[in-house]
Amino acid sequence: MERFASESEALAHTLAEVLAEKLERKSNFFKENCVRNTCYVRMNRYPPCPKPSEVYGLMPHTDSDFLTILYQDQVGGLQLIKDNRWVAVKPNPRALIINIGDLFQAWSNGMYKSVEHRVMTNPTVERFSTAYFLCPSYDAVIECSGDCPSYRNFSFREFRQQVQDDVKKLGYKVGLPSSHKEVGDTHSTTRKKEVPSLKSEGEGIPALFVRGAPEQIWIKVRNDGIRETIKNMHTKSRARIQVVLSIYDLK
Repeated sequence: MERFASESEALAHTLAEVLAEKLERKSNFFKENCVRNTCYVRMNRYPPCPKPSEVYGLMPHTDSDFLTILYQDQVGGLQLIKDNRWVAVKPNPRALIINIGDLFQAWSNGMYKSVEHRVMTNPTVERFSTAYFLCPSYDAVIECSGDCPSYRNFSFREFRQQVQDDVKKLGYKVGLPSSHKEVGDTHSTTRKKEVPSLKSEGEGIPALFVRGAPEQIWIKVRNDGIRETIKNMHTKSRARIQVVLSIYDLK
């Protein structure tokens, strides 16, 4: 577990720095602000459920961090929103799943989108997963990029407390503070309820996944490495970017 945490920490910083460079923002922000006492590893166990269609292993949500590195077993059950549909993320023993979190969405001014996901239960087999969450220090200030910021500046402590208050009072996370509203008002990051008429797709996506936007780009990283591949990536639009990273060699 210590090795998983150490390797995940290094990978998380590498990915965050590369994504920051694509935004033409200082990549050292993460080394200076993401400290070990706020980043953490979580092990999840989902027991079998005889009525999986009626019970979530994990309710639909977005992560309240910069990015999440997830390793799941071969049982499956993880789904994410893509094109207004729930898509199954196909398990792959040689792949990690990377989710962009709420803080990266705010920091990038919406260029990278926090991905909504959920976990469905299995009727006969228990599921295990391990996740690493890249978080800043509590006093770190998240400053939105761009000349027309969609979100106001806020500290991680403030956002974390607001999320806890929202869940306690409302049962769900409200979202990110917009540039014209106070924390606690209605925002856009987290949906109040599920998107209607969603249907799961069984094929799934056997890949590292970073959610974002108008185009979907498959990146072959085995030969060139993650950093060089993303650096050389051509994007037609700077509005929103959707990056799907192909399998990252774990050896």
